[in-house]
Amino acid sequence: MRILIITGGSLPVPAVRGGAIETRVDYLIKENERDGLWELEIASGYDENAEKYGRRYEHTQFWYFVNSPRAVDRSELWNRAVRKLFKNKNIQAKLFYHPFLYHILNLLKKRQDLEAVILENKPEWVLKIRKATKAPLFLHLGNDHLNASTRNAAQIVEALDGILTVSDYISECVMNIPGAKREKIRKIQQGSDQTLFDLTTYSEEQKRKIRRRYQIREEDFVFTFAGRIEREKGVLELVQAFNRFEETDVKLLIAGDVSVWNNSRAFYDEVMRAAEQKKDNIIFAGNVAHDQMAELHAITDTAVLPSTWNEPSGNAMIECMVAGLPLITTDRGGIPEYCPRGSAVLVPVTDRFEEELYKQMYRLYQNPQEREELRYRAKQTGSQYTTEEHYVQICRAIQELS
Repeated sequence: MRILIITGGSLPVPAVRGGAIETRVDYLIKENERDGLWELEIASGYDENAEKYGRRYEHTQFWYFVNSPRAVDRSELWNRAVRKLFKNKNIQAKLFYHPFLYHILNLLKKRQDLEAVILENKPEWVLKIRKATKAPLFLHLGNDHLNASTRNAAQIVEALDGILTVSDYISECVMNIPGAKREKIRKIQQGSDQTLFDLTTYSEEQKRKIRRRYQIREEDFVFTFAGRIEREKGVLELVQAFNRFEETDVKLLIAGDVSVWNNSRAFYDEVMRAAEQKKDNIIFAGNVAHDQMAELHAITDTAVLPSTWNEPSGNAMIECMVAGLPLITTDRGGIPEYCPRGSAVLVPVTDRFEEELYKQMYRLYQNPQEREELRYRAKQTGSQYTTEEHYVQICRAIQELS
């Protein structure tokens, strides 16, 4: 079965520069290379290292297109002008433009041999792609951007042969669209690399070396945050909660940076100003490659991922579960589906969020027995989130819905 997977083009596949969607596609490629059920083609943003890395795959062909933030910004200006000038949604859909999508449409028009097309997380591209191909079209949805308030939502749902969601929360967002049919929707369980996040492979000496790299003492207690430094990730509230600690043997390790694809530099500066209060105890590691995240997990006493938005599933949270880390997160979106109470600490997002976050951090800091219990239950829960099961569920859904 020849299947084309279309990414958003902002980051490359193979996922040499990280990215939740790109990592998810990476897992799919690797599982398919073992089983060889599909002849995969991947449309991706260009990256020299990704192109070199991709040559090792036997059952996967890559189509690379140059895609830059500047070009995307120009296309956004165009689309805003179109929406302002034309109130008719059909005209808006016809005039919608994105530089990466333009290359995809040209590729599809030349291809009549595709047996399925999977579009990753871009519902706004569906109507254009539907016109360019007769192959069964699936939307792999990792956010809540397809809901009753989405522009042309009913037409998008009608144009798709199937919708693959990452959580029941996302499925229900889709079901709120008039005309949406439950039989078109399949929840696909997220998977993670169980071997990569097996922390038992790290010796005590390796952990000491990692700690020294970040100037963390052996006796220090380490809270770790992994994710983009953006408002909805709750990183500002985390820094402010950490600032309440009077103890000197605690460190906050922040792995992540500002995305070049959105305007969040002002927020980053706000986080940095807040971190000044505990600048000797807060460590900014910057972007950390996905295959190196386990090193940080190995020296983590408790992970804190306090997303304040409706996180669809939370790849970073899932990886913490697989690694068997004590985890403090929130009850938003699809997070509780993957990190149920008992396996993680779920903090409600209220007007007392910062205070409650500090309380839970301080409680785990003081209670090693509870941390060990959380490690055990997290590992049990995380063991089911395999890339093999993710692949099997996608294969089954494509076969049933095609």
